[in-house]
Formats: sequence, structure tokens, C-alpha cells
Amino acid sequence: MNFGKDNTTQNRIDKKIENKNSDEDKLLKINDNIEINNLKGDEVCDNKTTIQSDGSQRKFSPKYFYRVLANNEKVDRIWLVYSPIKDCVFCFCCKMFSNEKCHSDLATVGISDWRHLSDKLISHERSQYHIQSVKSWFELKIRIEMNETIDKRHQELIEKEHNHWKNVLIRILSIIQFLATNNDSFRGSSDVLYTKNNGKFLGLIEMSAKFDPVILEHVNRIKNKETHVHYLGYEIQDELIKMMAAEVKQRIIDSIKTAKYFSIIMNTTPDISHNEQLTILIRIINMDNKNTTSAPVINEYFLDFINVKSTTGLNLSEILISQLKIYNIDLKDCRGQAYDNGSNMIEQYKGLPFIINALEEVSDDINDLIARSEALSLLKEVSSYEFILSMIIWYDILIETNIVSKSLQSHNMDMCVSTKLVFGLLEYLKNYREKGYELAKNKSNELANLAIKSLDKRFKQLESYSNNFGFLYRIGKLKAMQDDELMKYCKDLHMILSDECSKDIDGQDLFAELLIFRTLVDEEITPLQALSELKNTNGSFPNITIPLRIMLTIPVTSA
Repeated sequence: MNFGKDNTTQNRIDKKIENKNSDEDKLLKINDNIEINNLKGDEVCDNKTTIQSDGSQRKFSPKYFYRVLANNEKVDRIWLVYSPIKDCVFCFCCKMFSNEKCHSDLATVGISDWRHLSDKLISHERSQYHIQSVKSWFELKIRIEMNETIDKRHQELIEKEHNHWKNVLIRILSIIQFLATNNDSFRGSSDVLYTKNNGKFLGLIEMSAKFDPVILEHVNRIKNKETHVHYLGYEIQDELIKMMAAEVKQRIIDSIKTAKYFSIIMNTTPDISHNEQLTILIRIINMDNKNTTSAPVINEYFLDFINVKSTTGLNLSEILISQLKIYNIDLKDCRGQAYDNGSNMIEQYKGLPFIINALEEVSDDINDLIARSEALSLLKEVSSYEFILSMIIWYDILIETNIVSKSLQSHNMDMCVSTKLVFGLLEYLKNYREKGYELAKNKSNELANLAIKSLDKRFKQLESYSNNFGFLYRIGKLKAMQDDELMKYCKDLHMILSDECSKDIDGQDLFAELLIFRTLVDEEITPLQALSELKNTNGSFPNITIPLRIMLTIPVTSA
């Protein structure tokens, strides 16, 4: 219950009165553009009755909101407010702006002595403290209306400082991103600005200060010792890199979850210290449904380098399962896998398949005819049995020669030991001349057999995929296929993409959708182009979209 025309404002005032001892409510929030109006109305409020000191029962009357002069004119006591909760009246301006010397109950606990209220109000409004509080109140109101409060200036300074540090961090992050993207080093032998060999990071800060006023101001603050927080140390660099990497990884994981279906690509390779590192990549179809104008694309995302002690299938599987749990990616949505077969080959020759794969990519994809021709020639040469045999022979010879050569270069090598080493190498070469050729042939045959076995396995996998998804390679050509044959393919795919607990598609619905969609597209349309057309149908053909997404998710190679 209140007499206010503006109930919201009245409630704010009541709350201020009840919580004056709270630090956060000692002052009005003068930057909120509060408009302080007359907090009273003309209606009589049905407020509760209070028992007075003389035993009589009285209640607050709205007539006290006005002072009646001798000529019967009414003066509005805009400073007087009534709290229905406290059942007391307060002087708003004294409650908000009075100093500690003001001991009036209207400025502290409130007054509910309705019998003597009229006299107390007249006494209060004539007091010096009240007059000063009213003056402070109206000065504040004018400043608020003109937007010229001290708080406004303070807020402007805070906002200016906030923007300065925001802009500084944006530029620091941009420099870190540039160096990290180009795999450049950050630090030098010095960590101090404007010193020699202080690294590329601080060097770019110094260069930016020549053109960028934000960095110039930041550098001047550091030079003038106005701030000890500069975000230029190596620890903050490492922290920001980790934060950026974590954000990028999380966005990749979110994209994988959004795509639902994914394939795993795992590859092992030794690092510079000869420790095996497992590379985990995830391949998805990014439909980008939020952007209706974009076409679906195939994305392969790198997620992690992991040091591994064993490259057996069991160990790699355990690592993969544990990593997917960390990423919170459901393994049940995995529809394809690709692993490196190089680790199954003889260790010292495992780089050969990578060379062959690289030359194949160059000969197929590059537009430069000369480079393509050279790549084809090299591919033919390194793929020959003679090249493999000669490579093995040279490897056996050079590996022994290299051991002796490094030993002879040792600073503590003497004539006795060096003679023995050279003699041992000579004996090895003589023995290799007699028996090494046959050993090299055996190794060549073993390597060739492994390559044949690997290619045969890959061919069978591709053949299996072709048998399952082949009828979707050219959907437009399904116009010439008989309905019975198409139905068989759809039912087979339904079985392949199902297990005891779930299924990806419904074969009958896939058949019904293909009957319509095959008439809407060209015969030579590719699966990715078909997926783009399906995106524009707003989900009219979901049972076609799903197998196409799964098919395009399956990787062809791991390297």
C-alpha cells in the first residue's frame, strides 16, 4: 500500500529506506537516469491502524503530504514519503543526503506518532539540516538531468581504461596468432623492450608502437613505470596460446558434434627425438545449416599429438577411446577409420610410402605440366623394384659408414680406436659384397609383399564401400535403374547402417525419397553437389542426406 503515482519509484524508495545501512545502498545510483517525482497521490490509502502512546488508535493520513499556509494555499511536501511496510513516514532527502549531525527520526528510523506528526513535520522542515538536504537533492536532480554527475566522469575514466586494455589485448592476441600460425619463435635472449635480441614478439610490439597509438601509449606506460601489468612476459604468452588453442579445439569439437557423423584418421610418426607421436584427425561433413547460402564442405580437423610407447592396434585403440571421452565425442557416431600402415613395415624403410603418396598427389593435383611430368617420372622410378633394392643396399652401407664417421669425429678419438673402427668397416663391406646382395633382395621382397598386402587390404575396403554406397555415387543415373533393384540397394544399406540398438536410415523411406529426387538432378551430379541441393530442400529428403553425409565422411587414405 502506498500513495505513490509511480509504484515502481515508490518501491525503490522503500527499499532504499529499509537498507540504508547497506554499503551499496547508501547513495542513489546516479548514473541510472533516475527521475525523482512527487511520490504521493491524492487517494486515501487503506493503511493499518497504529496504537499511539495515549492508547488511541490512529493511522497515517495523506493530508500530511501537504502543508496548509495561512491563506489556505497548499505546499507540496515532495520530500515526505510513507512506507507501508514500516508504517512510518520518512524524509526522503534527509534519509539520502543528511550528515551524521542530523538526529531527526525522519532521517533515521521514521515516525509513526500520528498524533504529533504535524508539529514534528513543521519543526523538521524548518531545520538547517533538512534545508541543506533538500538543496543537495535538487542539485543532484539537476546534474542527473544535465548528465553532469561526478559519477559520470568516473564512469568515463573507467570505460576509457577498460577500452585501453581491451585494445591492447586484441593487438597482443593478433601478434601471438600471427607468430603461432607461421610457427615462428617468440622469444630471444632478452625479455626487455628495446634491447637487442629480444625476440620477434617484442620486436613486433616495438614496430607496432611506431604506427599504433594504442600500443604506443601502452609502451610509454611501461617505460615510465606507470604500470607493472603489461601482458608482454613469456608466461602470459604461453597462457594466451593455451587459451586460444583450447578455444579453437572446443569450436572444432562443437563442429564435430553438430555434424554427428565422423571418421577417425590416425597416423604415427617419430619426432626429432625419435619418440613415436600419434596424430588424431577427425573428418566430417560440415553442413553449416546456420548459413543457408553456403554449400556443404568436407573438413578434416587436427585434434592432438600424443606420445605413444606402443603402436600396436590394441594400444592405439585404447588411446583413441580415452581421447574421445576427453573430447566428449560419442564413438557410436564414428562411421569410418583410417590408420597408417607404415608402422607395420620395416622401421628403416617406412618413409618410402610417404614419398610415393606425395608424388602421387603432385602428379594428380598440380597444374604445372612440367612439375607433373617430373613427378610422374620420379614416381615411376621410386616405385620400381630396382630402386627399392638399391635403396636397401645403400641404406645398409651408409648406416655403418655413418656410425664410423661420427665416431672418428669425436674429440677424444685416438689412433688405436680409429684404426679398429676403419678396419671393422672395411671387413663389413667385404662381407656385404659376398652376402649382402642376397640379404637386400630378401628385404626388398619382404617390403614389396607388405606393400602388396596393404594395397590389397585397402582395395577390399574400397570395394566394400563401393558395394554399399556405390548406387549413390551418381544419383541422377538412378533414373535408369529398375525400382526393384533400387529397393534392394536401399534395404541393404538400411541393414549396413543399423545395429541392435539404433539405425541411421529407414530403407523404405530412402527408396521413396530417391524415386522423387533422382528426377530433380542431373545425371552427372556428384555426391557433394547432391548434398548441396538437398540442403536447399529444408529437410525434405533426410534419408538421402544421411547416407551421403556418412559416405563423404569416410576417408580414402590416412596420409
